[in-house]
Amino acid sequence: SSMVVYEHLPSRAVVVYAQGEDKASRAVEKLASGPSPPSDADRSSLDALVSVLKNASRYHATTIDEGCYATLLSLLSSVDPQSSFPVVDLLRLTSLHPTSSQRSRLPYWRNALDSVLENMEKVPKEDVPVRMLGYRLACNLLKVRAFYGTDLWSKERVGALCAALDWPSAGKNVKSSAVTFALNLATVSHITSSSAAPWSAASSTLLAAALADGAEENRRKALIAVGTFKLAGGEAPEMVKGVVGGMEAGGGKV
Repeated sequence: SSMVVYEHLPSRAVVVYAQGEDKASRAVEKLASGPSPPSDADRSSLDALVSVLKNASRYHATTIDEGCYATLLSLLSSVDPQSSFPVVDLLRLTSLHPTSSQRSRLPYWRNALDSVLENMEKVPKEDVPVRMLGYRLACNLLKVRAFYGTDLWSKERVGALCAALDWPSAGKNVKSSAVTFALNLATVSHITSSSAAPWSAASSTLLAAALADGAEENRRKALIAVGTFKLAGGEAPEMVKGVVGGMEAGGGKV
């Protein structure tokens, strides 16, 4: 039988949301002018964090202090969920620093991701910033190899993240970020040759919604995710089996 050629499969690169070192200071200003501004002690901790984050070319030579992580965690639980997006954005930026990739930081990110997830579930379903940034944080954390194979990415947590949006009422940036998260899950399954079955099951409803979406880019990412999961040994969700099967039968390119 003729060999099936996949042009875009499997997906091999984890998508990271890195833009905006300048956003760190803006996020702190937003918090300061918000309904519950940080205390003086928290503010000096945040200023220390910003001075590290805004200098990306020096990341290899800087470390993020333990206290900065603790400050972000406490702010996350003390600020009203809808006003928490600047904290989530600071977490997104912090996740890109090498200090955040150390295995010793795993308990911290577990707590942070759970708190962010809680806020994603609490905000109104039309809310954009908390959900969008929550998915972007999760995308960035999937880049950290030290956390592969750990309970940070348990089927339960992955499933809760995939279900933390109401597709019909979600904004386009939320949808795009959520589908990218599912695509990253598939990519990591392929890279590590593991987790494909539980993760593809956990993300199947999200991927099915994306495949039926009007936005071509969401459909494209979802197709690549499904194909990558399938190549990594995961199950394609029911409604896309026909699509993938049709491509294989036609010896087509995905």
